[in-house]
Amino acid sequence: CVDLCGKPYGIKELFGLGLVKICAIFGKKIKNPFQDRSRTYICSELIATILMTIGFTFKDLDSVSPKDLFNKLSSKQWRS
Repeated sequence: CVDLCGKPYGIKELFGLGLVKICAIFGKKIKNPFQDRSRTYICSELIATILMTIGFTFKDLDSVSPKDLFNKLSSKQWRS
């Protein structure tokens, strides 16, 4: 957490995550158009990064949502 403290908040990335979810409703799968490869963070991306240090895995950090975090922690699927 200390190493990542001070990174800017990814407002554009957050809107991109919303766009990903809206497209999913209509059956279209897209990647976050505003992903920035960790130059900025949104809350769920930061938590996923921290969880990765203790063994959790995530496919796409730029599209991790709070629901994804909940599902991962609830299912105890650390390595999937």
